[in-house]
Amino acid sequence: MILYWHGGTCVSLESAGSRLVTNPFSAEKEPKEEAGVVLLSEPGKKHSAKTAFVVNTPGEYDAKGFFVMAALGQNDNLDYTIEAEGIRIYYLAQAKEELSDERLEGLDNVDVLIIGAGDSRDGNEIAAKIVNQIEPRLAVPIGFKETPITFLKEMGSGDIEAQNKLVIKKKDLPQEETETVVLKIT
Repeated sequence: MILYWHGGTCVSLESAGSRLVTNPFSAEKEPKEEAGVVLLSEPGKKHSAKTAFVVNTPGEYDAKGFFVMAALGQNDNLDYTIEAEGIRIYYLAQAKEELSDERLEGLDNVDVLIIGAGDSRDGNEIAAKIVNQIEPRLAVPIGFKETPITFLKEMGSGDIEAQNKLVIKKKDLPQEETETVVLKIT
């Protein structure tokens, strides 16, 4: 599986010849390929993708090689659990406050957490607290314009070189502690 960040809260996942894109309307650089599945964080928001399977309401969906669970989260936005290739990803576009115990139920065994860290110190700190609540194998901050220094410091990651893409293989995921990966906008 390959993960790209397109700016804002837009990421794309490529798995077994299919592509899933989150919040394409927030992209700073349009994803290069057509999406087979589009996930929108704002419930009921429309998207013009004619060929894509669009998810904009809570529920469970099995589309084009991706199993997606959409649930109402903070600020009545949708959060997503995405499964493909035996990898479990939790996508949280906005991290406004720590997750409640109720929301944490069912979020065990998250391999990759994609989390909106934003540009504010508070946003970075809250995102880091949520990472510590979920304890994923990989944490990928998004939604920032400048490197999320406070987030990286809170995660104990220091200075990390941003990558163009993240290739995710179940067998290569860290086993002990959460590793942080910063992506460039592509």
